Amino acid sequence: MSPEKAVLDIQGQFRVYTEFYRTDAAAKTIILVNGSLATTASFAQTLRNLYPTFNVVLYDQPYSGRSKPHNLHGAPLTREEEGQLLLELIDHFNAEHVLSFSWGGAATLVALAHQPKRIESAVISSFSPVINGPMREYLDKGLDYLSAHSRYDMGHLINSTIGKHFHRFSSASTIATSAAWTVMNTTRCTITSVRCWNLIRTTT
Repeated sequence: MSPEKAVLDIQGQFRVYTEFYRTDAAAKTIILVNGSLATTASFAQTLRNLYPTFNVVLYDQPYSGRSKPHNLHGAPLTREEEGQLLLELIDHFNAEHVLSFSWGGAATLVALAHQPKRIESAVISSFSPVINGPMREYLDKGLDYLSAHSRYDMGHLINSTIGKHFHRFSSASTIATSAAWTVMNTTRCTITSVRCWNLIRTTT
């Protein structure tokens, strides 16, 4: 199962690493949207569940994974930019379905708000459009630390919030595997169970 790999130029602004798992057995294509700290590797188990029923597209955001070396990083991407990037990829790969995980849900909802004609269904998993007080504080601090290029403060922020829920002897690979299993279990739901138009209607 070897993908077609490419680095695509998006809007003349971003270069995005993609993996396209194409199969003659599939009539439809699904594109998977990562969370903010994830890469294409995070969807390894999900890929095994979807392929070869679907053609599968994976990609790294411009600030992560194999896309990162191809981009300048002057400012964080906005949700709107991530949404437009996803729309470009949907058109490029002629995708009919979208599955997002975690922060990838924000970009997906932005893209769906444009009502792309090709999309037949979408799944938004492990994402809440509502940001509570503690999460707002976490995001504001994170943005400040990233803007200041303060790796120490950013590391401390993650370790004192998200990190404290992980066992201190857990390896990164164990955490990544757990996340992959979460995504895999989520994708066992019927891919057509969440219609994108209904999704937009219930979240706006």
